[in-house]
Amino acid sequence: MVMELNGKWPASGIIHTEENVTLAWIDDGLLGELAGLAAEGIFSQPYPSYAFPWAKGDAETIRRNVVEYQRGVRTTCGPEEWRLECAVIVDKQPAGVVGIGASEWRTRKAAVSGSWLGRRYQGRGIGFTAARGLLRVYFDELGGDEARRVVYPENVASLRVGEKLAYVREEGNVFLLTKEQFRARFC
Repeated sequence: MVMELNGKWPASGIIHTEENVTLAWIDDGLLGELAGLAAEGIFSQPYPSYAFPWAKGDAETIRRNVVEYQRGVRTTCGPEEWRLECAVIVDKQPAGVVGIGASEWRTRKAAVSGSWLGRRYQGRGIGFTAARGLLRVYFDELGGDEARRVVYPENVASLRVGEKLAYVREEGNVFLLTKEQFRARFC
């Protein structure tokens, strides 16, 4: 079944469960918890070169940046351009966010993914499991053909996740995964 991209995203609830990781719609309650988690830290200091600009600063700045970004995501969803952001839930606690977004959807069926985890959830395989779950939704439910991600060479953990997911370097810091490559590995 391919989900139509007509602005009818779920208002709340579980989107997908993959092993011990649940991907859930980010409602206002989860948004507050995720903003608090991000404010505790995603990156160690000094910040690495690949740190998201919104994840730098004092705790209140980071908390505000997360809320503003996620509220913006909610208003930019249509049949041509969209972004699906999911809370990553582990043991009933928010651990981070995975997301995938597209432009020119009707003609390209290609999207770019990204993610972050709170520091206390890093290094436990959660990022891989969450990304694999999001890709299942993207390829199987949304009808995507290609997924890309941008990973900086010094972000070793993200490079490892991409390798385990079967992404292939396309050029520079851009990695590509086709629906066929994903299904060959995980279906």
